[in-house]
Amino acid sequence: MLIEKVKNHSKDYLKSLYGWSMPSGLRFGKIFREYLKLIAESQFWSYEQLRDYQNFHLSKLVEHAYEYTPYYRELFIRAGITPDDINTVDDLPKIPFLTKHDMKNNLELMRSRAFKEKDLEIGYTGGSTGIPVSFYREKKKSSNIERAFSFRARNWAGVNYRDKLATFSGGVIVNGRRELWYENIIDKKIDFSSDDLTIENLKIIVDKIIEYKPVVIYGYPSAISQLSKFIKDFRIDKIKPKAIFTASETLYPSQRNFFEKVFGCKVFDSYGHSERAVLASECERHEGYHVFMEYGILEILDKDNKAVDKEGAVGEVIATGLHNYSMPIIRFKTSDNACYTSKKCSCMRNYPLIKSFDGRLQELILSKSGRKISMTSINFHSNIFDNVRQFQFHQYEKGRVDLHIIKLSGYRKEDSENIIQNINKKVGHDLDITIKFVNEIPTTKRGKRRFLIQNLEI
Repeated sequence: MLIEKVKNHSKDYLKSLYGWSMPSGLRFGKIFREYLKLIAESQFWSYEQLRDYQNFHLSKLVEHAYEYTPYYRELFIRAGITPDDINTVDDLPKIPFLTKHDMKNNLELMRSRAFKEKDLEIGYTGGSTGIPVSFYREKKKSSNIERAFSFRARNWAGVNYRDKLATFSGGVIVNGRRELWYENIIDKKIDFSSDDLTIENLKIIVDKIIEYKPVVIYGYPSAISQLSKFIKDFRIDKIKPKAIFTASETLYPSQRNFFEKVFGCKVFDSYGHSERAVLASECERHEGYHVFMEYGILEILDKDNKAVDKEGAVGEVIATGLHNYSMPIIRFKTSDNACYTSKKCSCMRNYPLIKSFDGRLQELILSKSGRKISMTSINFHSNIFDNVRQFQFHQYEKGRVDLHIIKLSGYRKEDSENIIQNINKKVGHDLDITIKFVNEIPTTKRGKRRFLIQNLEI
């Protein structure tokens, strides 16, 4: 009965998802339509079917990398392996890791000679770990694959591409000029600049959101955090989205709770990165992050490079993308941490789950005793920050941090004392905190606001 129910659900879901996407399908082209159809069906495949898909595409990718990229051919020769040695996901540990330094220093050697440069585009990371990296990907194909997975994730939340979308995920440039927003009438979305969220600009932005009435709000948690705080402080009750989507930064539990309280809807978080090698998202059940096996291969390894397989254990995410043949990314060390779970989601999809993504290595503070304190230890939206517009930690030496604060007009000396006392309670009085008042907290090149600038090697 259960199997039959899943099959029927799959047919109905495919009809729904593919049907409402057809106008976009025509606009975005064949690749988009193919992937949208595939992932509408594959979300209800068995785990064995999903693994077979990965094994097939991994084998093809490795053969291509060996034949057409100087970097991987040399790497395989040094490791004493050939593509014939990599037949399944279980064979991946035979391949040496790819680091950010490797990508930075071997960009042209990693580019596939099977593609003409005119058919490729350069992508960039924001350098959140201090190492900005660039990479090649196919024009249009890469973005259309990404769009298909994005459409499916929105459908999981009960919304679709026809619903209006407001985004906060970087700066907005129109005809070479920096703007506060840009409205795309065809795609039914409005992009707001996460680089320009001052109090004055937020007043203008909120009025525009009220006028636009978006069904979905999407963006960096740090940007939505500022928007949410403004809405709460000014008691605005006219913004009622059906769902909030967050991505590209760690979403902390206190942020999720705050967003849901302010907007009155669920938050759907996803994990991915600019290199587009792995992707994971929450479904309507919110029981963990589904790892999209059709998109890439995710390994979680401990400090000894052994697979993490104990409930609640944390390891580093190692990513292998299955679809970028122009610059294969195989066993990429992301510096991101994930918490393992063997549990399955009650939604009946057979993807492996990640319990949580516990931040990047550069989001850990080093205490006096050498403990690594996660930024999740700090409640960003407790009342101790009521008179704070923005804040950011900076660490230059073990056991000491500077806390940069932009004050609101009601800020008092007692606020500084409460902040320090509250944080010390949470982290175990193992940290010296110095508060410094500033007028500005800059964003990264991609418009993100990091809660911690970590200058130590973690």
